[in-house]
Amino acid sequence: MGILRSDFESGARNERSVGKITLIFDGGSRGNPGPSAFCYILMDDGGILCIHSEYIGIATNNLSEYVGFLNGLRYLVNFVDPSKSVLKIKTDSELIVKQMKGDYSIRNPKLKELADEIKFILSRFKDFDLSHIPRSENLADEFVRRILESRKKGRDVEDNS
Repeated sequence: MGILRSDFESGARNERSVGKITLIFDGGSRGNPGPSAFCYILMDDGGILCIHSEYIGIATNNLSEYVGFLNGLRYLVNFVDPSKSVLKIKTDSELIVKQMKGDYSIRNPKLKELADEIKFILSRFKDFDLSHIPRSENLADEFVRRILESRKKGRDVEDNS
């Protein structure tokens, strides 16, 4: 499921090389592990640039959070020059914030692998800030819940954009 503002995708990468972008992400599972999904939302001062949510199968909550974070970054670097961009990252995962800032260690090898790739991508940005927000302020949470509810009911979410 994806909703895109057309000017974000249509331009060449370097045409949108400078700016402040906000990445909001979430991941979740029904059970731990269980059916899982993630969502990332990219925004700038003009509003929403992209919303992407996806079912990823059976996974843990932490894995789905990291997958959402990484996929949002991977998508973003296709359309901006990170060396000229300031990125604000918001998540309701206190664990990810503390792990990425080095306050908590990452013992799970798969999460460590994802975190290392995330750190590499973030190192390419002019500047970035990673902050924790309450779940009630995480716009991506609703999309994750919708996907998981639709899977529970045995149907896929349709993109009606």
